[in-house]
Amino acid sequence: MLELLLGHHQNDLIENFFLRILRGSGLRGLVSFDKENSISDINLLRPLLGVKKEEDPSENRVSIVPKDVKSIIDLGLSVHVEKDSGIKAGYSNEEYESSGATLVTTLSEKTNIITAVNAFYNTKSKFVKHSSIITLSDIRTNEEVSRVCEENDLS
Repeated sequence: MLELLLGHHQNDLIENFFLRILRGSGLRGLVSFDKENSISDINLLRPLLGVKKEEDPSENRVSIVPKDVKSIIDLGLSVHVEKDSGIKAGYSNEEYESSGATLVTTLSEKTNIITAVNAFYNTKSKFVKHSSIITLSDIRTNEEVSRVCEENDLS
C-alpha cells in the first residue's frame, strides 16, 4: 500500500475551518485532518517526526533543539522526543514539552521521520522500519550502514 505524508500548518487549519463554516459544514466537517486516513489503496498520514536519543556516549549534541520544535509543529508535523535526548546538550525534557513536543521512552512504530546526530552509531539498535532518517552518515562507504538501511527499509 502506498503511503503519502501530508503536513498542514496552523494557517491552513484556520483557513479550512472558516471556509467550512461559510459553506455550512456540520460539526464533523469542522474537524482537522485525522492523523491517519485512507483513500482507495493510499494511506494518508500526518508526518510524525521523532528525535532519537544519541547512543554514542561521547556525543553531546542533539539533532533538534526545543526552540525549533514549535517551528516544526507549525509546519504540520507532530514531534516526539525520546526522554533525556537533550540533557547532554543542556536541554531539559520540560523545555521540549513546553515547546510542544511529546516525550516518549522509545519512538513509536508510526514514526515516519527520525532525526539523530549519529543514528547508526550502534547498527544493532532497533530501528523503526520504513522510516526516513535524517542523520550524519557514511552510507556510501560503510557497508554495515547500507545493510541496516536495506534490511529495515530506511531512507
